[in-house]
Amino acid sequence: MDEKISRRRFVKGAVAAGASLLVTPPGLISPLDAIEGDTPSTGSLRVKTSRVALITDPGSVYNDSWRINRERVDVMVERLLLSLTESASIEESWNKIIPALGPSSRISIKVNCINPRLPSHPEVALAIAESLVKSGVRDNNIIIWDRSEGNIIEGLVRCGYKINTTGNGIRCLAVTSRGVGYDEDNRLKVPSVDRDFPVTRIVSQMCDHIINLSVLKDHGISGFTGSLKNFYGAIPLWDKFAVLDVKRMHKNRANPQIAELYNNSLIRDKVRLSVCDALLGCYEGGPSGRPQWANHQLLGSLDPVALDSYGLDIVDTKRRETGLHSVRTHAGYIRTAAGLGLGTDNLGDVEIVRSVLG
Repeated sequence: MDEKISRRRFVKGAVAAGASLLVTPPGLISPLDAIEGDTPSTGSLRVKTSRVALITDPGSVYNDSWRINRERVDVMVERLLLSLTESASIEESWNKIIPALGPSSRISIKVNCINPRLPSHPEVALAIAESLVKSGVRDNNIIIWDRSEGNIIEGLVRCGYKINTTGNGIRCLAVTSRGVGYDEDNRLKVPSVDRDFPVTRIVSQMCDHIINLSVLKDHGISGFTGSLKNFYGAIPLWDKFAVLDVKRMHKNRANPQIAELYNNSLIRDKVRLSVCDALLGCYEGGPSGRPQWANHQLLGSLDPVALDSYGLDIVDTKRRETGLHSVRTHAGYIRTAAGLGLGTDNLGDVEIVRSVLG
């Protein structure tokens, strides 16, 4: 059953003065255009950016071991896409999300593998990748990736992924994999700390579109770590033992550094969909803490700010239930990202679409 809550129309006249600040990936509409009843002025498909889809399936996690039920996750990913895009088929969903989708489309899925006990689960990443293949994308044009294969702040292998650098099948690469590394000619600016960082070649040269797959966790410094912070894995930090840069990028609770990094066009304009793997969650002790409850959910949005704001609400709710203080004030980078035009942090202006399976 689907349930739509907190639905408000954006009023163009009220926010027209700030319209120039809004940044929208090509092929999508901006929140200013996400008004019920609008029709496309061209033949292109459109998706409301100011929507978060939330899929719950109590059978998605084997609660005795916290293992993931892949079959249930496959269905959850399908329902997530259909609910988010209001589509009749998965192919239609992906064509709304990714412009000119086809066999030659080059798509990367950025996962989060800093914590082997609570990563972006391979079951979710593979379900997304295989959904793209079924929709016509050549499997070898899809790359699942993160900072390292292993041993450097954990890594893909320790989180259950199998590295595949061949010309067959869905690829799984790390920034540290042979032939990948960083692109010194394409650098990401972080003005507040007066730094620019080379971005991984996966982002600058090896993909045209990015699916951002984060995890539901609190963070001891930034309060919450989700979609926006996930691209710390795209620049040289711990993998290069750049301790001073690690400190700079987490100074002042990583605000505004997280938002500034994401606001670089190579990230901002390539990310087509943000998904939060919220099957399990950590509300205290993140990002490296153990999972503390089975949340049984996947969240998705075209708006990474709205997605992070909603994910933070979930974490804060669990914290209140256990007598802990809110960490929203620690996660000021979410409000900063909204100020940069990356999305909306005001959940009153976001349409939440809920589905419960099982």
